[in-house]
Amino acid sequence: MTTDRRLGAETNPSPATDVVDGPARELAEALTALGHYLAAANHVLLEGTKPETAEALREVLTRSVAQHERAVDAARKLRKR
Repeated sequence: MTTDRRLGAETNPSPATDVVDGPARELAEALTALGHYLAAANHVLLEGTKPETAEALREVLTRSVAQHERAVDAARKLRKR
């Protein structure tokens, strides 16, 4: 198959790219989720301190911690490469 140089070369990611892209993508997704959960926690906190609000805040913070752990694991995988 020929490639029109004006359009750029055909790209097929190398295995080395996949090795870095996987953990980098995982890290970005975990950090994005963490940011969303923390924003939600802030929103819940601003609503007040009713028992159902406290339970919602606990759930959001639990999910935040899980995403933090996911991000840390992805960062460790990147360091090993």
